[in-house]
Amino acid sequence: MMVKRHSSGFTLIELLVVMAIIGVLVGIGIAFLPAMLRQGPKTAVQTFLKTLSAAIETYKSNEGAYPPTSLEGFPGVGALANTENLGIEAVVVCLNSTRYTGSFDFTETQGCKLENYDGDFTQVQITRFGDKSMFEAVDHWGTPYVYFNAQDYGRAEDLGKVSGAEGTIKCLPYKDPKLKRWARWDKFQIISAGPDKVFNTGDDITDFERE
Repeated sequence: MMVKRHSSGFTLIELLVVMAIIGVLVGIGIAFLPAMLRQGPKTAVQTFLKTLSAAIETYKSNEGAYPPTSLEGFPGVGALANTENLGIEAVVVCLNSTRYTGSFDFTETQGCKLENYDGDFTQVQITRFGDKSMFEAVDHWGTPYVYFNAQDYGRAEDLGKVSGAEGTIKCLPYKDPKLKRWARWDKFQIISAGPDKVFNTGDDITDFERE
C-alpha cells in the first residue's frame, strides 16, 4: 500500500501571490519614503525647540527675566553691527554667558548648529565659546531660528530680520486667531522657517501650538 506524500513547499501560484504582495509593500514604502525622511528633521527641530524653551524658562527663573530680543546695551556687547538675527543671538549669548550660572550646549543638540552668518562680534569675550563671535542657532535647513521676547512683538518689523545662507528674510511673531492676541503673549516665541526656508508659512515649526 502506497502512502501519498503531501509537499510542504509553495506552489507556483502561491509564490506568485507572495511576490505580488511584497511588490505592493515595497511600492508603498518607496512612495512614503520621502515624507518619512522629511519628518525626521522636523521631529528633531521640534524636540530642540522644546528643549530650548525649557532652558529659557530656567534662565528666567534664575535671572528674573527672559532673554531680550536685542542685546543692545548688554554688558560687553557694545554697539550692534547690524539688526539681523538679533533675538536668537541674544538667546545664545544669554544661555552661555560667563555671568550666567547655567548653560545650554547648542553643539550637543540635534536639530541645531551654530553659525555666524552676519559676522558680528561682542566687544569682549562674554560667553563660554572661547571667542567673541555672536552665534546664531540654525535649524536643520540652514536658516537661523527666530526668537522674540513678548515685550517686543509689536516691534517685530524692526527686530525680525534674519540673515542666513539664503540671504536676508523677515519673520513676524504669530497671533492666536481665537484669542485675537499674540500667541504666548506673556512669554516668548521661537520659530523655525521649516523646510521651505520661508517664515510665516504653513511648514513653520514653533515652540507653541498654532492654528
